[in-house]
Amino acid sequence: MSNEIPKPSVPAPDILRCAYMEIVVTDLAKSREFYVDLLGLHVTEED
Repeated sequence: MSNEIPKPSVPAPDILRCAYMEIVVTDLAKSREFYVDLLGLHVTEED
């Protein structure tokens, strides 16, 4: 069995920004670490 990741047949689109995203999570600390610290997203509002 191969664990090789398939190569896409077309290039990825250039994404300039994400205007809106709502994410429901069960572990806020781990999710914030992933989305903010690792991916570099910014929290603009939270409950």
